[in-house]
Amino acid sequence: MTPSRRQFVASIAVVPFLPQAALGAQAQVQSPTDPVLDDIVSQFEELRREGDEKPAQRKGVIRAAETLTGVLAAHLGQHHDPELKRALRRGIQRHGRQALVQALTATLNKPEMTHERVDAMLTRLDRDGMRGILLDGQKTLKRIREHAPEQIALASSTTMQYDFCADLNWIIQIAEMAALLACMLAVDFLGLNPAADAACAAAQAALLMYLAMKMWYGC
Repeated sequence: MTPSRRQFVASIAVVPFLPQAALGAQAQVQSPTDPVLDDIVSQFEELRREGDEKPAQRKGVIRAAETLTGVLAAHLGQHHDPELKRALRRGIQRHGRQALVQALTATLNKPEMTHERVDAMLTRLDRDGMRGILLDGQKTLKRIREHAPEQIALASSTTMQYDFCADLNWIIQIAEMAALLACMLAVDFLGLNPAADAACAAAQAALLMYLAMKMWYGC
C-alpha cells in the first residue's frame, strides 16, 4: 500500500530540520494519497541509492534528477498548486498576513528563518506555487551537472568547485525553506490540506536529493 503524504513525511526521520511536533501531528492525520507523487518520490529515492552505490554514475544520476524535478514541477503545478494558493490566501485572510508570518516564524524557531525570509517564501508560493520553486531547482541542477566533477575526487579547479558548491548550497537553502514552510502549513496553519501536504512531500524529496549530492561531492 502506498503511504499517504503525511506518512511519508513522518517516516523520513533523517531530515533534521522538521520540528518533532510537526512529525507527530502529521503521523496522526491521514490525507488523500497521490499515486503519481508517490511514484516520483520513489524514483528520487532510487536515484539517491544509485548515486550512493555507484559513484561513477553520479553525473548521470544528476541528469535524471534534473529531468525528474521537471516532472515533479509539472505535476504539482497541474494538480496541487491552484489549491495551495487558494488555501494560502484563505489562511492569510483568516489570520492576517503579518500574524501568519509571525506564527510560522515562531514555530519554525530557526535563526536563519527570519520574518523577512518567511514572508518572501509565502509571496513566492502564492505567486509561483511549488512548481516555480522546483523549476528554479531544475535550472540550477543543469548548471550543477555541467560543472560536476567527472570523477569521485573533487575538481582540481578551485573556481569550478566554488561555483558548483555555491549553486548546490543555494538550492539546498531554497528547498529547505520551501519544505519547512509547506510542512508547517500542512500541519498547523491551513487545516487538513492535501495540496500543502503534497508540496511538503515534494519539497522534501527534492531536498533529500540535493543533500545527497552535497555529500557525494564534499560541498
